[in-house]
Formats: sequence, structure tokens, C-alpha cells
Amino acid sequence: MTFVRFAVLVLVSLCGLPACKRKPAAHGPNEPPAFVEPLLGEVLVQRMDGEAKPLPAGVAFDDAAMTAAARTQLQTANIFAKASDDPAVELPPKANVLVGYSIENVWHSGQGVAQAQVKLRVGIKPHQLADPSWAEDVEASGEIPYQAATANEAPARAFSTLVPRMVTDMLAEYISRQSLRRASESELVRVITQGAGAQLEDAIRIAGQRQVKAAIDSLLKRLNDEEENIRDAALGALVTLREPRAVSVLAESRSMRDTREMRKILTALSLLGGPEAVDYLKFVADGHDDAEIRALAKESLRRAER
Repeated sequence: MTFVRFAVLVLVSLCGLPACKRKPAAHGPNEPPAFVEPLLGEVLVQRMDGEAKPLPAGVAFDDAAMTAAARTQLQTANIFAKASDDPAVELPPKANVLVGYSIENVWHSGQGVAQAQVKLRVGIKPHQLADPSWAEDVEASGEIPYQAATANEAPARAFSTLVPRMVTDMLAEYISRQSLRRASESELVRVITQGAGAQLEDAIRIAGQRQVKAAIDSLLKRLNDEEENIRDAALGALVTLREPRAVSVLAESRSMRDTREMRKILTALSLLGGPEAVDYLKFVADGHDDAEIRALAKESLRRAER
């Protein structure tokens, strides 16, 4: 049986220039902030390693067909601005979308794995005319195992299934993120309370960025989520919101024996501050039996007291 496993490796805004760091326009208490929506510009899906690396026997990709499918997927999502026929209307910026992919056939003693790397890059031109959250640079990996007598017998369907599916899924996640950024506060709270996976993590981060205080109770519960990335996202959002109740939840829920977890907790407490945070940091700095954690607590305590 075949399967696909995805791992998002990087997700960063491409725009770090001062001109991009604009505050969103004023909006109601339960409404999304105003955004300058770009037009959908060029869309291209292509192999990243070109002709430098030969494809396994029988494997072929139709970049033109994948490009057409990607454009249709983005256009029908209704997240981009509509072009105006009025020449007096100033044209909005354009979002140019590039999806690059590369594959590798890993085979040993009859066991093979069809592997793929896919990169999604969304660039905005001119970048200063749109919110920087439109720009993205995302990379993901996926694989499908197979059995064959020789490496040359790698099933072409493994690659022909894997790459288009990864392209579609990465674009779907981008569309979901852009939709969430425009969602009402009540919708963000609903996703944080009931959601899962990448959409949940995105909703948590957006709630922090938009200072959605209605999400605080749900974020506090997510500090005990089974997924580390969800716990970390919730912690970051609560620090951004300066929520003092996070201190007691952190002190009770996280293992004091886990140095990596304690590093996160101590850093967060130093940013949250307040009497309860200072008391906890003093307790750890004075009484923990791990010298490294005591040192981390003392440094965090100095920051909190400042």
C-alpha cells in the first residue's frame, strides 16, 4: 500500500523591508483587518533540477498541465483581487506564484521510495503595496514507498501521483492561510477550539498577530496540546497577547526535567513578566537540580525584572 508523508520545513515572509511593515486599517471588533489584495499574476509549475538529473525510466511530468491546474485552483479560491475594466482605477500589486519540484528514486534490495521536494514561492510586485503576509516561501517533502526487483522498475505512477498531489496540497494550505487572515475573530476562535493540523497552527498565529483576546481561553487549553508545534504556537500567541494566566498553566503543565521545554517556558515567562512569573523564575533559579536550567532561569529572571 502506498502513502504520502508531508513535512513542511520552512514558512517565512519574503518581505522584511520597513516599507512592508504597515499597520492594517482600522476594523470592527469582530471583523478582519483591511488588506490590499493583489491580483493573481504569473503562475508556473516546473522541475527545479531541469535536465541535469535524468528521470527514472517511464517517469514523465506535464508541467504545462500542472501549471494550468494550479492557476485554476488559485483563481477559483476567490482570495485575489478582481481586475477592473476602469482605466482610472489604480492597478493593485500582483502575486506571482512559482512551484518548483525535484524527485529522487531511493532503492535498496527490492525496497524503493519515490521521494519529492516541492517549493512554493509567492512574490508580490510591487511588494510595498500589499500586506507582507501574501508573500511566502514554503518547502515540503513527501514520499511513496514501493517494491521492485530493480531500481529501474520504479513505478512511474508513484511519482506521477506524488508530485501533483503535493503541489495541490501546498497551494490549498496557502489558500487556507490567506482565507484565515481575512476571517472574523469568531471564526478564528472556532478553528482554534475545534481545528487541527496546519490550519489550527495558522489560526493560532494569526490570532496572536491580530490580538484576538476572545481566543485567549482556547489558547490556554492548547498549551497542553499533544502536538509540540501547536503548544509552541499557542505559547507564542499568548506572549504576544501578554496574557498573565499563561504563567500558572505553564508552571503546572510542562515537565521541569525537559531542558528544551524549560527553555521555552523560561523565555516566555521573562517576556510575560508579573509577580507570578518572577516568583516561578526565582523558584527554578534557586531550587532546580539541573545547573543549566538554573542558569537559564537566572537569565530569564534578569530579563523579567528589567
